[in-house]
Amino acid sequence: MIQRVLLPVWYSVMTLFVIVMIVAPLSTLVVQVVARVQQRGNPVVAPIAPTREEIIPMPALPDQEPVMIQPPQFQTIASGLGHFCVVTQSARVKCWGDNRQGQLGSGSDGTALPMSANPMSVSGLVDASAIALGDTHSCALQGRIGAVFCWGGNQFGQLGNTSNGPQTNQPVPQQVVGLGQVAQIVSGANHTCARQTDGSVRCWGDNRRAQIGDDTRQRAIDAYPIKNLPSDVITIAAGGNHNCALTATGAVWCWGENVVGQVDGRASNPIATPILITEIPIASAIVLTAQQSCMLDAAGNLWCWGQSSLPRQIALPSAIVRVRGSNADVLCAVLSNNNIGCMTDQDATIAQTPLFGALDITINQNGACVLLRAAKIVCRGDNQYGQLGNTITEKTYSQFVLMRLGASADVLAGGVAHMCAMWQQGRLQCWGRNLEGQLGTAMQRDQPTPAAPDINGITTVVAGAQHTCVVRYDQHVFCWGANESGQLGVASFQNKDQPQQVWSLTNVAAMSAGAHHTCALQQAGQVWCWGANNVGQLGSVSSAQSVPQVVEALDSKTTRLWCVGVHRSFPIRQHLRRFLI
Repeated sequence: MIQRVLLPVWYSVMTLFVIVMIVAPLSTLVVQVVARVQQRGNPVVAPIAPTREEIIPMPALPDQEPVMIQPPQFQTIASGLGHFCVVTQSARVKCWGDNRQGQLGSGSDGTALPMSANPMSVSGLVDASAIALGDTHSCALQGRIGAVFCWGGNQFGQLGNTSNGPQTNQPVPQQVVGLGQVAQIVSGANHTCARQTDGSVRCWGDNRRAQIGDDTRQRAIDAYPIKNLPSDVITIAAGGNHNCALTATGAVWCWGENVVGQVDGRASNPIATPILITEIPIASAIVLTAQQSCMLDAAGNLWCWGQSSLPRQIALPSAIVRVRGSNADVLCAVLSNNNIGCMTDQDATIAQTPLFGALDITINQNGACVLLRAAKIVCRGDNQYGQLGNTITEKTYSQFVLMRLGASADVLAGGVAHMCAMWQQGRLQCWGRNLEGQLGTAMQRDQPTPAAPDINGITTVVAGAQHTCVVRYDQHVFCWGANESGQLGVASFQNKDQPQQVWSLTNVAAMSAGAHHTCALQQAGQVWCWGANNVGQLGSVSSAQSVPQVVEALDSKTTRLWCVGVHRSFPIRQHLRRFLI
């Protein structure tokens, strides 16, 4: 009886067990299939790792470089006829403005770079302590060793180097020959003088008005000793075409052009031999303009002569902190009442301009720059040659403009794993991946520290996936980095770790880069592309090209801009520009 009851139960339990054993795996499989069907077409999201907030220190990139502040006899801001220069705290010289005779010293002559609104470092010049500028030439003093270097216009021998010969302009510094150890330099319009540590004075350059102290009126292309000067000269000054020297006893000696009495107060022919100025008190400082000579006495009073006038005292609205002359007809001073006071040769009245924090000033015929106590430069006046920098395009006499001597990055360009930053003065620094040479340095390994490729004067920078290209100031193109598709445009398919010029391109106005190809727009409106062409990026049916190919289908009269993507290039026509501004 019990067996009859238990046996069916046992069969039922075993049957259920078998069903469970079969169905359970099948149900799991069904669930997985259904889940996969539901996920089809949806992205698969990988597990997200726990986030970690971390600041990775990045080495500092070039910042605003302050101007060196020196005693009055060491001028660290100076002006020529159309250019300005400063000495920075790193003891380097930066210049901007007119460069038609190479007076910026950047290594580019006036044909390649006629002007620059961006302050440019003088090529190869270090350890500078003072500068002096003529109309079209520039000079710098290396204070530690007492050497003088000049560059720019040389039509009168104002570079002081016989190896160049007269009338040969030089866009890079040339050491002045015939000098001992120099303590001070000053420049007139087309000549320069140096005071040596032994108290003697030598001059070179234009001598048509006897400013070199030689009555032969022959230009001096090397440093010529000024005769008949006392041996205790402690400072010198130059203005236009004449010079003066101040001795330790407070005596003033002058020579050179005297057409309106700027040497001794009595108009005459040029005076070749230094003469003692007798109708003035004991002097503590001297300063010259083109047609006047001035001095400060021990009490801080200002005395001037010239313009056919004997020495006379000039009324001052406030005490003078620092006074500067010029090769033009204007004298300016930093006053103790936080004003700038200026006086022309024709007017004996000082006009004031409020400017808090002024420390020094330099002036020319068309403008002025002021050194502030914060070691920054502000300028105003004419901007024909970019004297006011690239922050303004027109002249301004009503307000001062802050000059940027290498502040923040103006342009950033990035590839797949590298970045480049272009600074205002045309310098470039790159960092990141460098296995293909895209940083422009010979050390082909990744570099987290910004490195500078061997090229300056850059106006545009672009980056592809693993290559970099720039447009230089002379509108030439240089590229470096990966080149497996010919994207460097240098007639090869080998990687280059140094800037390479794309020789077939000139007058380039703009450029852009895709992952493995590059395009450039010329001033005339023609577009050239090179590199990979697997999907027609070059605007033609061809294989990859290692030299620039003109895009024939474009109308050069209407093309002004174009965009380059990873694998394509397309122009933007002139009539679309209004939507992009």
